[in-house]
Amino acid sequence: MLVICNGAFKSGSTWIHALVNSIIQARSIPLAAVPSAYSSGQSQVSLIAESRLADFIHAEDIQKNHYVTKAHFFKESTLARSYPKDVIFIFIERDIRDAIVSHYHHFMANNNLKFGFRPYYWLIGRYKAYEISLFNHRCRQYFGDSNFFSYEMMKADPVSAVRRLSKILGVEQLTDAEIDSVIAETSLESMRAKAKAGKIIYYHSAGDRHSEMFRKGAVGEYKDYFDSKMLRDIAAAAELRFSALNKYIYQVLFTYRRALR
Repeated sequence: MLVICNGAFKSGSTWIHALVNSIIQARSIPLAAVPSAYSSGQSQVSLIAESRLADFIHAEDIQKNHYVTKAHFFKESTLARSYPKDVIFIFIERDIRDAIVSHYHHFMANNNLKFGFRPYYWLIGRYKAYEISLFNHRCRQYFGDSNFFSYEMMKADPVSAVRRLSKILGVEQLTDAEIDSVIAETSLESMRAKAKAGKIIYYHSAGDRHSEMFRKGAVGEYKDYFDSKMLRDIAAAAELRFSALNKYIYQVLFTYRRALR
């Protein structure tokens, strides 16, 4: 099988990818390495580049071997495609306001910048919020709700999340002790320590500051950052209510810029 842990940026895809890996390891299921030929030289987020996904599924034996990758796939051509039953998409979404706060800190740390949240939001954050909303809308449009996870619900009840993931993966349910071990192994503190020790790498571009990308993972942190005007604006972005001008700015800031890399 091929498991694709798909989520918008800073919405929890790293966490759910770690949980899937830990569940599979707890059941001693061998994971095959994804050949490097399928990766992208432009982005190391996913082991499989979005443009190479169809080639991977066609060429690799996903009935015999097991693969897991984190991804931010959201091209309509990718999501609208029909997939064999051995390809499992798992989605995660997060309160868009908290996701933007997380993106703010990631953006500052990754680019070694220091300026306030307000200018970040009006220059960058609101457009990132639109992209996250567009991402989740498209994923639901083509896959429905069945394999969607809520970041907030996972934080509140990680045991239920592990049990549900096990069921989706089609593996034998874990014992209570195994679930506790999976949760401990994938806690923010554990993942930060592993990143600092070089045992896991999720944010390649951060280099030696990789462990700093694992911040708080807090729920409701946005309350310390957003004013009423920003809250109204991001609510509109969450509903994809963006003017033609703002959509054009989004295309320039994100879509066209990525294409030129």
